Amino acid sequence: MAFELGGRADKFGNRYERRYFVSLMAKVLQGGLLSVQSEPTGDDESGTDIIVEYQGGRKDFHQCKARNGSNEHWTTSALARHKVFQHIKEHVKTEQNHFVFVTALPFVALNDLCLAARNSDSCQRFVTDQLTTYGRKNLFDQWRKNLGLGETAADQEQAAFYLRQFEICTLSDDSVEGDQWKYVLGSMFTGNPDDVYDVLLNLTENDNYGKTLTAGILQQYLEQRGYQRRLLASDTNIPLQIERLNHRFKSHFRPIGDHPFPIQEAHTVLQTILAGKNVLLLGDAGIGKSGCVQALLDELDNEHIPYLALSVDQKIPQGTPEYYGEDLGFRASPVLCLESQLASGQMGVLILDQLDSLRWATRSCEEALGVCGEMLQQVQALSCGGDRTVRVILVSRKFDYENDLALHRLCTSATPEQSGLWEQSNCTHGTKNGWKLL
Repeated sequence: MAFELGGRADKFGNRYERRYFVSLMAKVLQGGLLSVQSEPTGDDESGTDIIVEYQGGRKDFHQCKARNGSNEHWTTSALARHKVFQHIKEHVKTEQNHFVFVTALPFVALNDLCLAARNSDSCQRFVTDQLTTYGRKNLFDQWRKNLGLGETAADQEQAAFYLRQFEICTLSDDSVEGDQWKYVLGSMFTGNPDDVYDVLLNLTENDNYGKTLTAGILQQYLEQRGYQRRLLASDTNIPLQIERLNHRFKSHFRPIGDHPFPIQEAHTVLQTILAGKNVLLLGDAGIGKSGCVQALLDELDNEHIPYLALSVDQKIPQGTPEYYGEDLGFRASPVLCLESQLASGQMGVLILDQLDSLRWATRSCEEALGVCGEMLQQVQALSCGGDRTVRVILVSRKFDYENDLALHRLCTSATPEQSGLWEQSNCTHGTKNGWKLL
């Protein structure tokens, strides 16, 4: 949908750009980016709203344009009106330079063409192998002509080179609004995440235009305002407390007789989280959910995958994830404490068992489920940057999942961005009397 005409359109556009810049500052603080710069000056000024620098020398030039008038998508002629092609030629000189067009509107065909160029072995191979349909050839010709390039082999390869270095970064208004980035900042700094976010948002207006902002500068800016960097990785209590809680969780269950653990179901769950999905484990009362989780813990131990297993009926989540973490013996949210123990590139697993018990065991069910929901938001935020990930396994009785709206909403993480990250697994192993919860 287009912004309202007039001054409001400019204000909404500026809001979009400022909040996008905060997300980049968060990535700098995470270590994914070397520095960011808003409204650069000098030779870099033309058509550039933001400059992003990476470790290794890569330098991206970002132009932000949330809307295209009243249109619902972009075209090459619209990009030309905003001088995008001129700016590409000005700033993209080597393979270390990229030009990124940031918008809330799609240009799917051009995105696909850029991806095809990047995936080709060379610019020459792209021209000979990828322009096989009329639509692609026509779009490439429009791209080439807007760059002022001819039909010679050299000019076509130059146009392909610019395609490889160009990216349309499509981010909806909701994606830049800040909620997920508040959780990211809250995972790195003490204090209210909303306040940390607002401090960085104000930084974009307080005479910082044209300044190169590194992680050191941003951290100092926040610490001067009372927000300290969390140093959970050096907290020696965290691994000990995780071990205690996992031991308590394991000792909470005992099989009756020699009925085996449902190993096959546990293996299926393991493969699902290794494939990058979270898991919702459902089953009837007494069917073997707890046994499946127990078998899964054995598999995680065998694979040396760190985990934190919590039964929410033993210590009911209250207040905030931070307060819940303190109740468990940590000094921060359980999610952040688990993540702090992961090595670079490593995955950890958070297990929240007995979620259905919240419906019956406490009057503060809504509050408890709210805390669990905030922890899932923290998990989602951690996936926005960095190379350490936390996967989640939620365990509930099927009846409560199907009949309690709040529990159902939590378990399905019912937002469009997250729905694809969940896999539902139905536990059918065993009999009603196969397992006993002590």
